[in-house]
Amino acid sequence: MARQGDYQWYTSQYQDVSGSETDIGASNKILVTPRKAGYALFLQRAHVHITVGAAGTTWKLVDTLGADLTGPFDAATSGTAHTRDFGPAGAPLADNGSLRLEVSGPGATGFLTWEAYQKQVATLAASAT
Repeated sequence: MARQGDYQWYTSQYQDVSGSETDIGASNKILVTPRKAGYALFLQRAHVHITVGAAGTTWKLVDTLGADLTGPFDAATSGTAHTRDFGPAGAPLADNGSLRLEVSGPGATGFLTWEAYQKQVATLAASAT
């Protein structure tokens, strides 16, 4: 059983939005979007594996408001792997911010996996009619 402080506790207590993206090429891509207003994503870990490198190319994870979450992953060398670990509680993205992959240029290919969850961070007032 997962305990508070474990990665799995957070993804089971809140909504698990972990996933993967294979066959990444030269396109920027939105990976995960919060389900509705008042929710935030929390990135726990990101793993990148470069299968074919391209000189001068980097990948990074940002939120849709432009905050850099991981710093650049070097995508220049084939067969390399990178991991960023933000701990069980994760790094919060801006409220309502989506997780986005930003690719600096064409040529590199590989895959990405991430562990993340979303939870409600704001209480929306009910309107009286």
